[in-house]
Amino acid sequence: MKVTPFGVDDVDESLPTVAACQCTVRSAAALHPGLGRVTAQYHYRHPEQAYVLFSRFRHEPPGEDKTFRYCPCYSKNNPEDKTLLLGAHRVAEAVANQVECIYLTEGEKDSQAFWQYLHRYATTSHMGTTFTVEMAEPFRGFQNDILIAVDKDHENPEHVKALAEGADMPGPRAALNKYYALLAVGIDPEQITFIEAAEGKDPYDHFEAGYGEDDFRTVIMRVLRQRAPKTAGRKTAHTLQLSAVDLPEGPALGRFIAALEAKGHFVEPLGNGEYKTSCPNPAHPDGNPSFDFGQGDERVKGYCRSRECGYETWIEGLGLRAADLYDKPRVDKPNGVDVTNTAIAAEWLRCNIGEGKMAGFFMRDGVIVYTPRVDEQGYSPLTRDGMNEDGPAQVRLANGDVISAFIQFTFDCYKLKMDKDGNVKVDKETGKPIEQKAMFPDAASKRVVSAPDMAPGLRPLMGVVHAPVFRRDGTLVEEPGYDDSSRLLYMPDAGFDMQKVPENPTKREIQKAVRLIMEPISQFPFVTEHDRANWIGALFTPLLRTILPPPYKFILIEAHQPGSGKTFLAEMIRAVYGGVFRSEFPDEESELRKQITSILATTTGPVVVFDNISGSLRSSAFSGLLTSSVWDDRTLGAHKMSICSNDRLWVGTGNNVAIGGDIARRTIRVNIDPKMPDPHLRTEFRIQDPVAWMRANRAEVLHALLTIVRGWISAGMKAGPRTSSDSFAAWTNGINGILQFAGIRAEFDHNSTRVQLSVEDDEWSIFYAAIYETFGDQAWMVKDVVLKVDNELLPDEVTAKGVLDPAKSLGRKLTGRVGRWSGEFTVKNAGKDGKTKAKKYAIQQHDKESN
Repeated sequence: MKVTPFGVDDVDESLPTVAACQCTVRSAAALHPGLGRVTAQYHYRHPEQAYVLFSRFRHEPPGEDKTFRYCPCYSKNNPEDKTLLLGAHRVAEAVANQVECIYLTEGEKDSQAFWQYLHRYATTSHMGTTFTVEMAEPFRGFQNDILIAVDKDHENPEHVKALAEGADMPGPRAALNKYYALLAVGIDPEQITFIEAAEGKDPYDHFEAGYGEDDFRTVIMRVLRQRAPKTAGRKTAHTLQLSAVDLPEGPALGRFIAALEAKGHFVEPLGNGEYKTSCPNPAHPDGNPSFDFGQGDERVKGYCRSRECGYETWIEGLGLRAADLYDKPRVDKPNGVDVTNTAIAAEWLRCNIGEGKMAGFFMRDGVIVYTPRVDEQGYSPLTRDGMNEDGPAQVRLANGDVISAFIQFTFDCYKLKMDKDGNVKVDKETGKPIEQKAMFPDAASKRVVSAPDMAPGLRPLMGVVHAPVFRRDGTLVEEPGYDDSSRLLYMPDAGFDMQKVPENPTKREIQKAVRLIMEPISQFPFVTEHDRANWIGALFTPLLRTILPPPYKFILIEAHQPGSGKTFLAEMIRAVYGGVFRSEFPDEESELRKQITSILATTTGPVVVFDNISGSLRSSAFSGLLTSSVWDDRTLGAHKMSICSNDRLWVGTGNNVAIGGDIARRTIRVNIDPKMPDPHLRTEFRIQDPVAWMRANRAEVLHALLTIVRGWISAGMKAGPRTSSDSFAAWTNGINGILQFAGIRAEFDHNSTRVQLSVEDDEWSIFYAAIYETFGDQAWMVKDVVLKVDNELLPDEVTAKGVLDPAKSLGRKLTGRVGRWSGEFTVKNAGKDGKTKAKKYAIQQHDKESN
């Protein structure tokens, strides 16, 4: 449907009857005859009285797209003129009345489109991509939404071509300039949303194509930054370094700005370490603020948008030499370590390990450890299977050799030269002791390794995380590095950048977060809403390790056939937090124990995935792991026990997995069913690779999860209805509280998704039913059952391979199952036979009515 304007023909009212700018389209055409016809006039009014201060005209030069010129009433030397916004009086009105939202656009035409089509408050800067802190000042104190419209220049082939030839990328850069300026005047990042047109380049095209306010698409910060490189692709970007001169490196931004201001240039901060002014090239005196500059990694960098202006012209225009743009190099010479005496070296190490350049060493479980990342020295895969992964980092034992090598290549180790009598040799000319390079002594490292408690700088390490997590008091660990309160080391991935999580999220922010979490799973064929809630609850769990501490139930993602999407769901959780991937579940109990120990002792990711579990899942070791917060096992090749914290979320995938033993009641199932043959051939998905989507949007997904949890904490951390009283109850009830708070109408660990009976219990239930049918509630002996009940119904564990006498085997098994319910039946002792003294048993059926 075509959007109908509200009938507002212009943003601005008629001219007030006070002295004001009277420039017209005709006068503008006469003033600039070579710029073609004037196609638009934009009035810039007084922010309070609303009379016109000056006008900005749009021209269409022959053979060119457009250009803009000011009327003579505009003064580039007047700061009030330079920082005036379009419709400034309307902006003041909007802020004073705390309207629902204000739109910020890149151009006047777009701002007017919002007024004409939606009757919404909208404004822009008359200085192109420039939006300074002074321009943002009128927004100070505004509490509601600010929506920044981003021009889609990256989709325009002509613009992409111009970019390759050295042009700028104004849309995303303009949006970021507005964002940083608004932050500088106290606007909360959560108030700001970036939007783009559903069709066309900008909001005007969007409305002209018939789209409305709700049709704008959201642009996330990461994508915006990718579209807005600082100087990428510009031929006009020059570094201020003469290739023929060996110039030292160092910041010189202050000197450069001082030279600009001395020449009368008005320097405008753009935020994020960037500035704008008019070009200092003497041959480029148009006064337009077309020169961007800032401090690069090693030197000042700058570029002129309007023409090819080289750095030689900038230096000449400012009266500077190239050398004036650089400071003298700073050389950070590593501290020397005197290793002349092993005792002195050991004392130096004892006092320095865990601090300064050695802050990467910690103490865990009474030993010194360090945390290498993938591809760093010290990171060693735990298995040789190329399909397996160990996660983003490891915790490795720092023995004496490791510590000595680190010191050797980090510090300047030396020893004093001695004569044969043991005296220090002195240089005859300088009078100083003679030093010579030396190796750090292993004996000194081994002394400290043997007594880590004596090293005051070694901090205790409880764990390593790669995403923000909540502390026990509900505050958030979000600063990279070691957190004293939780004793966790937060090691985010390189380049990870997440917006600040609001302290008290609004209902709208919670709803927005829920929509984002639901997006990548919207097309997965969950059998029930509770199955979907189980996956969402698993996704929240790693954030809550201190508030809802482990152990956690096993998350089993199941389907009836391959290709249904099980591995996608498991890997999506791992993509958010990092973790371990194993391509199969070990068959041998000893191998499983070995893998659990190595995973808990060495890896850091909070999620462990066992893929493609087949057949029956039985393991006493794994069953025990799921109910214990501590895992102990004998270290391979040693005579001591390894004691590790079980702080992981264990996840598995499989088709029609039969779960045996006590693992059944310690498992949460996530069932999916495409209900079609060859589900792997489906191609109709909006998100074709949800794992890649999770990785690409990891910061946004984490922000959404953290926002919901913080809102739940702020609201009092209300738990969901209590559905069990086992050791997992606090976790499941807490997750259900979060889901209810978020408005997700399904239950985590709902009874319908639980494994009702293990494989063994199911077999015993059938066997008990056959006995009950034969004997009722009368007592019987094992030999009677073997004679009168179909032996085909005996449980597999009774007739396992190697069993020669099923009757004896059944007697032994029944002894251990007295009182244990299998379905609605259990076996109980019924005394002994008077003659043979053989044990007698009876089957008891559960009476639902009496309970």
